[in-house]
Amino acid sequence: MKKEDMITEITSLLKLIDETHDRIGLEYDKFQVALTNTLRLMDGTSSTLSKLKGDTEDLKGYLIKTSMEMRDSITQPYH
Repeated sequence: MKKEDMITEITSLLKLIDETHDRIGLEYDKFQVALTNTLRLMDGTSSTLSKLKGDTEDLKGYLIKTSMEMRDSITQPYH
């Protein structure tokens, strides 16, 4: 492989790594917001959940689903 081709390939891979890193960071931020807000609703001191006729099991399911999506977004680039 020529030196120029290697440089092009390495540059391309570094760009992909940077993009993946940014995307994973955004997914983590999204999960952190969801987790914080859900825990706030479930802490027992907030009446918001009961006013919204919310179900704690639905919130737990949402957190599990969101964490699985985050895991997939992290592992997908490595496959």
